[in-house]
Amino acid sequence: MAEKAERIGVAAFVVAGMSFVPLLGVLPGFVALLWGIFSKRRGSSIVAILGLVGISVTVGLYGYLFYMTSKDGVFSEMRTQLAQTLVTELVPRIELYKLQNGQYPESIEEIQESGLSGAFTSSIDPSRSTSDTNEATFFYQRNGDDTYHLFGLGADGLPFTDDDLLPEIETVDGSQIGYRDRPVARN
Repeated sequence: MAEKAERIGVAAFVVAGMSFVPLLGVLPGFVALLWGIFSKRRGSSIVAILGLVGISVTVGLYGYLFYMTSKDGVFSEMRTQLAQTLVTELVPRIELYKLQNGQYPESIEEIQESGLSGAFTSSIDPSRSTSDTNEATFFYQRNGDDTYHLFGLGADGLPFTDDDLLPEIETVDGSQIGYRDRPVARN
């Protein structure tokens, strides 16, 4: 009479279950995969499959998150739209600053310090997917007492390139708004 093969233990299934913990489960996933492959007990193939699926979940999840937050991910256009809105909302705040102080601010930070920033709380352009959150990415330049230049630096973080974001505001002749299109690039 043929003897039935002994079943694989509960510990193997626990290790295989741990493989579904994102990132931390990769090591238990490999252990479960190898345990399932090299064990001759009943149910070992299920443990191997669970380990492989657990590793795949981590790889898939982190790959998806990396893509979503990357420069070309699906949120790229949304970050650009938010940056466009923020740079456009800066124009009335700069104009209000001038009304209250008699001159345009020297920097965007002066608007923040004056309390006029409103929803705009940072000089960070969200169209850039950068890890350096202390890097100012809106270009602001005051020109004397009457005009200024303002635009978002865009995804590349460099001024005077094609991805710069100009405020969506129309100025007409005789307008007292000091915003002007961006200056000619300095070499």
